[in-house]
Amino acid sequence: MSRAIKKGPSRGEGFSIVEAVVAVMVLAVVAAMALPYLSRGDTSQEGGTGPTTPDWMEAAPSTVAARSPVSDWMGVDPSAGDRDAQVELRDVLLAEKAFWLEHGDYTASATDIAAFNPGVRIGTSPASGVVISLSPVSDGTVCLTRSSDTGATFSVWEDERAGTFFGAADLSSGPCPAAVPAGYSPGGW
Repeated sequence: MSRAIKKGPSRGEGFSIVEAVVAVMVLAVVAAMALPYLSRGDTSQEGGTGPTTPDWMEAAPSTVAARSPVSDWMGVDPSAGDRDAQVELRDVLLAEKAFWLEHGDYTASATDIAAFNPGVRIGTSPASGVVISLSPVSDGTVCLTRSSDTGATFSVWEDERAGTFFGAADLSSGPCPAAVPAGYSPGGW
């Protein structure tokens, strides 16, 4: 008996410490992802033992896309799509300003913008990418519009003399105005 104790387990028996630590880490990650979803309240319906219908399934049909089970489960805020649209607008605005510095005027050409920032999406509608429109009255004015995945519209009105103004009105539906649109502010959205 003392010989078996001194010898210890032979190779191949049991788990190594590395395997055990990896298994614990995997379980911790799964638990960290599942706990916020599971801790949303009562798990029974009207005193029963069945699970409740998740709130994203009870939402109106128009909001189901904005509040998908994945975004709720992972804790992703639907307004992240709004921020993405704003970032795209700022990227195009920086490219427009760079183009203006080199050429003294703004451009509506996707090719010109891509020369300064190849990753931007220029579109023909605000839902497909940033829409660029130039003012027919003022040479130094450009309007940029982009819609987010949540349906919100963001626009930038830029003039070489007046500066940059941010707002929510769709400036792609007509010609870019020569004056600052009502409700626009220089501080951001």
